Amino acid sequence: MPAMTLSLTFSIWSEQYAPDEITERLRAPPDGTAIRGLDQAPVRYAPPKHGWRLITETEADLPAEDLLSQLLARTQALGDALVELRTRDSELEVRITLYFDRACPDASLELSPTIIANLARLKALLFIDRVDLSTGHH
Repeated sequence: MPAMTLSLTFSIWSEQYAPDEITERLRAPPDGTAIRGLDQAPVRYAPPKHGWRLITETEADLPAEDLLSQLLARTQALGDALVELRTRDSELEVRITLYFDRACPDASLELSPTIIANLARLKALLFIDRVDLSTGHH
């Protein structure tokens, strides 16, 4: 069986702030961005909001919850700046998206109380989907 391939993204979506403004307010560089209304890869559609992303991917036999813990650790540095950004933009969305590769049908995710507490701290929506990670198609 091939190593499990996972893609995990922490994203902030704002109608009010462009990606460079989010970067300035968070004092942290993103791994990727999206401009509202601009069709660009890897988004593959014109997003209705500006996006700012931290991305973690692996092709190792690393449990999904370990990868999620690594990504959540990267968000720790955002701390108060994220709280302030959310205060200034009441419509701000924070998402964590986990994509399992379709080639790994036995993939699973177990959420520990610590991970659940971190998701709650971020007020993050959690999306989980299976895709063909080689093409990005659902």
